[in-house]
Amino acid sequence: MNIDRSVSILLVLLGSAFAICIIYLIPHKAPWVDEMYSWHGILHDASGEFVESLGSGINYSPPLYFLLNWVCQLFLPLSLNALRIESLAWILGGTVLVYLMLRKQLGSVAAIIGVGGVLLQSTLLLEQSMEARAYGLFFFCGSAALYAGQLISTKKCSRAIWMWAFLAHLALCLTHYLGIIFSGLAALSRYLAMGQGRNQALKTSPEIASWMVSLPVYGYLLIRQSDHLAAWPRPNGLNDLLISYLDSVNPLFFVIPIIFVLFPNPTFIKQKVSAKLEDNKFILYCSIFWISIPTFVWLLSHATPLNLFKERYFIPKEAAWMVLVALLMSRIPFLQSNSRKTLLPVGASVLLGLGVLIVSTQRQLFALNPAHNYHHWLIVDESIRNSMLPKVYAGDHLYFPNQNPQAKGNSFLWIDGDALHRTYKEFSHHVTTINTEEIVELNHFILIHDWPKEDYLKRFDARRTDINQRMSVNQHSKFFADEIQLEGKLPE
Repeated sequence: MNIDRSVSILLVLLGSAFAICIIYLIPHKAPWVDEMYSWHGILHDASGEFVESLGSGINYSPPLYFLLNWVCQLFLPLSLNALRIESLAWILGGTVLVYLMLRKQLGSVAAIIGVGGVLLQSTLLLEQSMEARAYGLFFFCGSAALYAGQLISTKKCSRAIWMWAFLAHLALCLTHYLGIIFSGLAALSRYLAMGQGRNQALKTSPEIASWMVSLPVYGYLLIRQSDHLAAWPRPNGLNDLLISYLDSVNPLFFVIPIIFVLFPNPTFIKQKVSAKLEDNKFILYCSIFWISIPTFVWLLSHATPLNLFKERYFIPKEAAWMVLVALLMSRIPFLQSNSRKTLLPVGASVLLGLGVLIVSTQRQLFALNPAHNYHHWLIVDESIRNSMLPKVYAGDHLYFPNQNPQAKGNSFLWIDGDALHRTYKEFSHHVTTINTEEIVELNHFILIHDWPKEDYLKRFDARRTDINQRMSVNQHSKFFADEIQLEGKLPE
């Protein structure tokens, strides 16, 4: 059997193993507020509702992910778990794109070690493959931008290739705000790789064209952007920076391939390697730049009040890690022959990666266990959710995971402030808000919150005594050690 075919079959097996682990984990995962914002962001019956939702001020990123899924749900109803499976599909698709690019440039052996090693070890790819959010698409778009950039760097830029690059960068920019940073650094990498022999005005034209479309969209969204969803702390210690890198590729992964550095390869020709390096300048520069983005953002978070340091914001860097690992593997003479004897280090590396994947899956399963998982603790008892009494949720983190879009008029998100009421009404007609005055008018209701009792009573001000006599309270306790217990029962 041809070595390329053998490695391609191995890639299918690795992707299948990864998919099986994700599909196994998804049923154990409790819904949480950010996923529910994504789900509500696509549940609109008409284009007018969708456009109004985009301009509502709710921060859910540039619109590509929501546009694609809104169109899809018009023909095929999408559940929360369907969106999670979609994220898995995007990440596997991006992995295949990177593999195809690397196989052509570096050979199938280096490509499978680079792609398989990162896919099986990356905690970020594992976690985002089971999230109903835009980051799986963000990874795919980053992979497409790498693929397109390499095409332009190594071939004559035909109209078809130019359009492919334009669409890849446009999608990258319209999936996440940091996409334009990844796009800009990819354009810089292509500029540096192409040298001075061509018309500079043409070197970055697909990227520039995509920015000309993206930036007006950014302007429209940012003017209406609400920061009430972004006001949460993002840990940015030195250990967080190191974890963002070590969770992608464990240094131990390189032990097995390095052993084979000692094996001589009589067919190794230095001239060929030099030619390959010339052809691979773009992916080398781009992978280094992209991997450096978390460090730059981490420094920015310490030098300025702006803190955007969150590992999932940098998920395209996982594609860059695949490229960089493959480039390093391609420098090992023993692996350059692409003969059957190279299947030994490939098999050893794959077994190591599968071991890491199994361990990571077990860790995720432990973390998703209801006894340990914060998001499970926020899910109220089924008897409470099914009660005929009105339920008032004090916070979106409680309302969205417990709310049933089909049960309008029975579950309410407690919000004070007319502007915020209008924001949620524009965002989704499935969201029902209520203010303090309206709560007072309820004859009997259940209040679900995670505040100390004195805090929520202050919000009722002078009417607290009257309300205290009329309401039933289902209260989450404060943090004790590693758990929150749901306390209280339905009133008799």
